Amino acid sequence: SAPPINAPVLPLPAFDSRIVYFDKPEEKWAFSLNNFLSTNLLGEGNSVSVSPDGVLVYITRDKGRMDVHSAIDGAFRFTYTPNRVGPNFYPIQCKSGTVFTELDGVQFAVYSIVDMPPLVQG
Repeated sequence: SAPPINAPVLPLPAFDSRIVYFDKPEEKWAFSLNNFLSTNLLGEGNSVSVSPDGVLVYITRDKGRMDVHSAIDGAFRFTYTPNRVGPNFYPIQCKSGTVFTELDGVQFAVYSIVDMPPLVQG
């Protein structure tokens, strides 16, 4: 949309010879999410996140599982599936992405899961 009246119009940044410009994104690798989608394992709030060092890709799934792939070639690295806990063992849900943090020099990938009781139908 057009800038508001009297708003300053900033010039476009000048060409920077230190940056390599591409006409379109460069695809390094790909894998299909059809299996994830057909089994309803990706949902609202799930995400694909790249680790700060650019080495791993973290994919959160609707039922709490996290899959990790190599960001270099897309190869599968590992899966983490949390255990259900508590007296009722409610189903686990995940509606979050991944956050990366560090504590005392140790790096962590953190995501949120919840075990929700089923909704009562009236």
